Amino acid sequence: MDFQLILAAVIVLLTLTLISLGVYLILVFKELRETIEKINNILDTAESVINSLSSPVVSINTFLSAFTQGMGVLRSLKSLMSKEEDEREPNKQ
Repeated sequence: MDFQLILAAVIVLLTLTLISLGVYLILVFKELRETIEKINNILDTAESVINSLSSPVVSINTFLSAFTQGMGVLRSLKSLMSKEEDEREPNKQ
């Protein structure tokens, strides 16, 4: 009889321990979920900041690329004009 009483007490203590462990795990998972949501909000904010910063950089890059191409066209025109002038000068003499 004493063995059954001790066995019942051990089973009750193990059951209470497992229940408290389950409640603790539920609280830990809840806190983990809240932490992950905060990290997600931080990452969303960082993404919007990066997008707002990258847009002007892309615009500047596009402007500089177009400016460089325009300067190349001007150099080509200048080269053509100087060749035409060089061709005209020997004819004048």
